[in-house]
Amino acid sequence: MMNNIFRKVSLFTVVLSSCLMMQSCLEEELPKDYATGSQVQGSETAQQGLLTGLSAYMVKSGVYGDGSAYDNGYPSQMIIRDVMTEDFPVYNADYDYFSSIENGKGLRSPFNYTYFYYYGLVNNANSIISSLDVEGASESAKASAGVAYAYRALAYLDMARMFEFKKTGYSDFDAKAAKIMGLTVPIVTEKTTGEEGKNNPRVPYYTMYRFILHDLNKAEAYLKGYKRTGKEQPDESVVDGLKARFWLELGSRFYDSADDLTAQLAHENDADGYDALGITAVNDCFASAASYAQAAIDNSGCQPMSQSEWYNKKTGFNTANSSWIWKASLGTKEQLGSWYYSWMGTVSSESTAFSMGGYGKAYRMIGASLYNQIPDADWRKKTWVAPEDAGKAEVPAGYSTLLDGAGWAKLPAYTNLKYHPGSGNLSDLYVGCLCDIPLMRVEEMYLIEAEAAAHQDPARGKQLLESFVKTYRDASYTCKVSDKDAVVEEIVFHKRIELWGEGQSFFDLKRLNYSSTRGYEGTNHLDQQRFNSNGRPAWMNWVISANEEEGNVQVKEYNNPDPSDKYTPWTGK
Repeated sequence: MMNNIFRKVSLFTVVLSSCLMMQSCLEEELPKDYATGSQVQGSETAQQGLLTGLSAYMVKSGVYGDGSAYDNGYPSQMIIRDVMTEDFPVYNADYDYFSSIENGKGLRSPFNYTYFYYYGLVNNANSIISSLDVEGASESAKASAGVAYAYRALAYLDMARMFEFKKTGYSDFDAKAAKIMGLTVPIVTEKTTGEEGKNNPRVPYYTMYRFILHDLNKAEAYLKGYKRTGKEQPDESVVDGLKARFWLELGSRFYDSADDLTAQLAHENDADGYDALGITAVNDCFASAASYAQAAIDNSGCQPMSQSEWYNKKTGFNTANSSWIWKASLGTKEQLGSWYYSWMGTVSSESTAFSMGGYGKAYRMIGASLYNQIPDADWRKKTWVAPEDAGKAEVPAGYSTLLDGAGWAKLPAYTNLKYHPGSGNLSDLYVGCLCDIPLMRVEEMYLIEAEAAAHQDPARGKQLLESFVKTYRDASYTCKVSDKDAVVEEIVFHKRIELWGEGQSFFDLKRLNYSSTRGYEGTNHLDQQRFNSNGRPAWMNWVISANEEEGNVQVKEYNNPDPSDKYTPWTGK
């Protein structure tokens, strides 16, 4: 029985088999040396081992098994999401290992990695949850369960937003998805058997979001008062942040569709054991988003990054600081897979030894359109190379870089300087590639609170945005718009700047039905990647793995249409 397998929990990260179908992934090959549920229950050491394995899975390379750039744990998923936006172009496609996403061809392949990775994360969390009977358990056991519920909530919140098909504005394409509108992904819990996995339907949003809230509520309860040893593990403030993301997503959904709200309310008390949302109106969601964002700020004790922290040459965006609520961590060379596929190998522009920017000129840049809208007085603008400063023989004033003049001269316009190699090391890949990766920063919470407030009261949202930007980023800033939609767009604009390269912009663009514009006069997107959408891009509706279709009869006829080759690149005509 599957449940018996789940009760034999490894003290280390669950070892996944080479299976490609979700139901066979449930039947993981566990290491021979395992702890039983009762042993885990009574051993804080065993529980800590499980949690260490869970956090290690966030940066685990080779989960899928072929060593591709898509297979470097959660950081790869962050990059995949970012390259789907208009804000993360690449200078040279020769060493751009994400080009199949950017050029819109063969999208099902990276989607497979996503599906496989996230259900691996779910399985790891399920293994911990199944091993612990929290009723009457020790505080440490409850905290372990809370951490697992938080990770599982993260996985399903991400997947629900990525895989649910949402209208794109292209009637011919949307028509292909008529019968799967509103469906997310199958739910797999610690109680799901292998046989059930073969007949496991995609659940509608009104079930999925109650399930996610159920997990978040459990995480919140079990992590109350929990003092984590490091920011690799979720605590109460992380749960607050996840709830803020959750409620903002739902607020936007119900604002766009009164029918969706009606359906959600009709299913509040379904007999599935999941928690009711407890809402009656759209503003209830936005009020909760604002409240939890503020709770994350308060409970984390975090403060927005200062200019000096942001531009620190040795620690800037490679080492968690006072603004980071949650991180993943590549701390040892044993965790590092292929250096050229690694997080720092992809996002850093400085090292010639191990970054794809420095080695293969596949520099990750900011989109020219976004960059050109950043006021000069906003000190974040020096995170990227200004066109007038590109190619100079000496490093211009105001930039923070490890490069000398000769290195600077090689950088094209708009290249990012946000991610410095670990410890500021340009030459040793086993040092420069080891780093922390931001999963949640407090700045996101300030901006979620502002947006949630703006949906209820535009003046309040405007005030919160001005307060954040003036205090922390640009003392001269004034928000010049007042209309609700315009204020929300201005807030999202600042999120795009603030969280550039952190894997979050995708969710905002899809949630708000924003167009993506890569083709325009002065664009720095490569010719074959200059796609413009009319509203939400079709490629933001991810397709479930073909292997899952083959193994799960409930998915086979209920998959999203493939958006590959949907768009023709803009040519200026």
